[in-house]
Amino acid sequence: MCPPPVAGAHPRCGRRHADTIRNVEPGGAGRQDRGAGGPMPDVYDDGVANCLRLLRQAMARNDRAAVATAVDGLRFVTVRAGSSHPHRGIFLTNVSSGLVLRYRLSQDVSDLDEAIGAGLGALATNAVPEPQRGALVAQLNRVQTQRIELHGLPDDLTGAVRVFRAAVDGVRDPATHLARYLVAKALIIQHEQTGPDSRGLDDAIDLMDGIVAATGADEMIRVAALTGSTNGRRMRFETRGDRADLSRAIETAREAAHARGQTAENQVTGLSNLSTILRLNALYGAEADITEAVDAGRRAAALSPDPSRRVEVIANLGIVLRTHFELRADAASLNEAIKLLRGADRTAPPDHSDRPRWLCHLAIALLQRFLQLGEPADLDDAIGCGDDALAKGPEGHHDRLAMLDLLSCAYLVRFRDSGVPGDLGESVRRATEAVDSSPRNHPQRPGYVGNLSIVARSQFTVTRHRPDLDTAIRYGREAYATIRPGHAARPAVLVNLCEGLLARFDDTLHGPDIDESVQVGEEAVRITARDHPSRAGALDSLASARQRRFRHRAARADADRACEAWDEAAGSPTGNARTRILAAYEAAELCASSDWRSWPQVLTRFASAVHLLPLLGWRGVSRAGQDRALAAWPSVGRDAAACAVLVADPARSVALLEQGRTVRWTQLLELRTDLDALSRTVPRVASRLDEIRRELDRPPVQVPQGH
Repeated sequence: MCPPPVAGAHPRCGRRHADTIRNVEPGGAGRQDRGAGGPMPDVYDDGVANCLRLLRQAMARNDRAAVATAVDGLRFVTVRAGSSHPHRGIFLTNVSSGLVLRYRLSQDVSDLDEAIGAGLGALATNAVPEPQRGALVAQLNRVQTQRIELHGLPDDLTGAVRVFRAAVDGVRDPATHLARYLVAKALIIQHEQTGPDSRGLDDAIDLMDGIVAATGADEMIRVAALTGSTNGRRMRFETRGDRADLSRAIETAREAAHARGQTAENQVTGLSNLSTILRLNALYGAEADITEAVDAGRRAAALSPDPSRRVEVIANLGIVLRTHFELRADAASLNEAIKLLRGADRTAPPDHSDRPRWLCHLAIALLQRFLQLGEPADLDDAIGCGDDALAKGPEGHHDRLAMLDLLSCAYLVRFRDSGVPGDLGESVRRATEAVDSSPRNHPQRPGYVGNLSIVARSQFTVTRHRPDLDTAIRYGREAYATIRPGHAARPAVLVNLCEGLLARFDDTLHGPDIDESVQVGEEAVRITARDHPSRAGALDSLASARQRRFRHRAARADADRACEAWDEAAGSPTGNARTRILAAYEAAELCASSDWRSWPQVLTRFASAVHLLPLLGWRGVSRAGQDRALAAWPSVGRDAAACAVLVADPARSVALLEQGRTVRWTQLLELRTDLDALSRTVPRVASRLDEIRRELDRPPVQVPQGH
């Protein structure tokens, strides 16, 4: 039997996963343990006993030098005993366990590497009896997982997983479930870190499901296996797109989150995973699930007692809140998501395996905020975070395709916004790599192909090279044909195809293109909910297609329907501010240029555009950002005022002119509100408001230009 347990490491020693190896103790052979191979010579017996005794004492004192001496002694005994000794497996097991304990004090990754090598050597002897064999397999899996998560070297997992899978089949003691669970966990990490390995992921899910089927509801290993099954099925769904995997993942996540009698740590993990899988389901058509996803994520964050675990839970909540904004246009959710993801990136260890994914979602959130508010710093930060994520993630990282796609979009947006040299070429390169690297059956491929279509269309606007436009439409059709019904990105794919066909019609005046553009635009509007943030954009694209067809064929019905679509887009409370202003302005211009114009209707639409201008000057954007956004609409107030003169309403003309050119001035006057009444009632609130007012009123810092 194993000698008495070695004293654990001092609680101040060790890093994030030190607790995962707290039960790993050297097994040994002393006088009381002759083992299956017969009596052991006294010299080796005494040597092992003395080394284990020294190791216990050294660990109790956190004496690194003495621990090193004990480990060297175990090595010496193993070498002197020779490769043919019947208890070589036990000796190697002791060396492996001693090195794991030394790692607690040294944090030297070479100790883990040598521990893994010694442990695999022990298994290879086929001379480690049970239950030590099961404990050794469990130890090796824990150490291997720790090696990957803390030191980010995935290449060392592949060969070891093969050995573990063979070794675990021979385990027949109560450690079987734990050993199988750790094998499955290692396979999932391998899939995430080194790229798709369908066989390995299938095996991991089968192992997890087998544990669930063989254990009772009150066994803790069952909860861990349910969580592992959830994660495995989520990854397989993201790779293959089988909705059965997503449905089953939701079931296992709910069971794990609500299991009775589990530890606080397991409950946090269960709730966080439930939040993740419900978010994914919301993106694939079940939008109502996003509310439950946010709630589960907040509960997990509130319950998380472990700081090292909390950073992961907080980052996950940030990702869910970003999606909540995407589906519900809740600006507060987006700002909170950015704050949480920034915090996770700052506090996580530099080599944390999830940092590339968190940086990717932070970049997406920053890009979304730029598109919503137009703050240039957000766009530059998005590109910086995306480049950082791509650099930190290994070549086969599970989220690498998403990182490439994100960077393509961000570079394209900056090219369109600022014309930064080289951004268009960078966007083309990233989008092409994402499409070329994605398998044909990858569930996200239609989105990658759709974005490549947008990039190719943008390239046409620069080169005027017709094949670029034809390529854009070909990719747009592929994305439309392959994206699943109910997918959250389906309306965007349709809008992209609508815009591509419209661009080719503008270039060729080919009638079938404009008819198909209208048809596709109508479908995009039809499948987009009225309160969805992207509906305003879909309406704008449809209205543009109808307006072009009206100019081409002079059918009044097209003009009327175009104005109706633009009117709805302008009135959409969840739509992008710039899209809404453009819709109101375009409707006014179309109405004004028609033979059946009604100047009061034209005035109403111009006035709507003027009333929307303050949205561009939202105080959450820097003054430079506000000025830049407002400068794009210099004539809105003038056009509205001129139209008011035409309908003989000079007072309204003056009011619209002033409103159009004094957006910033009006904001400054609003900051001058008298706080005396509030000071008498709630002085602390009044004082805080006064501080905020002074901060907002402060002139921007002038940054000197370099020479």
